[in-house]
Amino acid sequence: MMSRNRIPVAVAAIGLFVSTSIHALVCTGFAIHPVTRRSSSIRHMSAGNVEDPIEDAQASASPPLSPPFSIDPIDAIPTIDEILTFDVDPIIREWKDELKALAAETNRGFDATKSQQTRAKDLVSKLQSRNPTPEPASSYYATPPTTDYSTIGTSTTPTVAGKWTLIYTNAPDITGLDTSKNPFSTAKLGRIGQECSPPFIKNVIEWKRPDWAKNLPFAGSDDTRILQKVVTKGLATPEEPLLVDLSVAGFELASGNGSIDTGLNLDIVQEEGWPASLLALNPIDSKVNESWNTIPFGQFKVLFLDEELRIIETSQKFLAVNQRIAEGEGWF
Repeated sequence: MMSRNRIPVAVAAIGLFVSTSIHALVCTGFAIHPVTRRSSSIRHMSAGNVEDPIEDAQASASPPLSPPFSIDPIDAIPTIDEILTFDVDPIIREWKDELKALAAETNRGFDATKSQQTRAKDLVSKLQSRNPTPEPASSYYATPPTTDYSTIGTSTTPTVAGKWTLIYTNAPDITGLDTSKNPFSTAKLGRIGQECSPPFIKNVIEWKRPDWAKNLPFAGSDDTRILQKVVTKGLATPEEPLLVDLSVAGFELASGNGSIDTGLNLDIVQEEGWPASLLALNPIDSKVNESWNTIPFGQFKVLFLDEELRIIETSQKFLAVNQRIAEGEGWF
């Protein structure tokens, strides 16, 4: 493998391919804002329908109220897991589906009109009012609950931990990364994501070969990718379970197609392109001095979290909607 003393060569090469700032990678700053949340717990009857127990006994011939799921024999009583995962509020699914459709229609919000942005905010506000997870940042507590992160996405308690893809935002620091309107950009913007692996949170941007370089030698293929990451540390507290404070932790650059252990040759460079090839051979993983871990790097607030979607609000009151990456569909 290439010696670390050749890292400056790789950095110089990447500078010609990737032209963006770390500031934009951070997905903007983060903010504290109060939130009013309405519980989505299962209710079999409202308070106004509660009857006197004596009258209930006298009216034993009347059929009992049916729960929102059928129970026949006694051994069919649902488990706590079944109760927790039961969709008691289909309107949440409707709002989520509409928000995802709007995200796709507006190219992640990059091409959203004012009316579409307003509709997105309205849907987020509705979902926030039904947030099913009272402690979404618990995995970033100083003493987090015991969790097997290999089962993320399968447990009944949603968690921020895991890998996510950005599907909608109205943050100009992110929408400004769009290269589709710049035919001379040195790289084409791909997907944007976030890897939450306590205590770290990595903001990930995928860069691809620009269309104008398609016929250039050693420019790579349509599948050539470079992953640019800003690494932070997250910290939350039980007193403010919706908030995650961030501090500086490092910076990474790597090929999106894995590493190379056999050394470079012309075939690999032609297929991957010379910038991605250099990073595949010698990825950059720069960790800051431990003392820098105390330098604040922003804060975000979780407005909504379930096993599929996570919605946060930034310090400028911009929104970011992320969808959990399903098993087998990872891109970083």
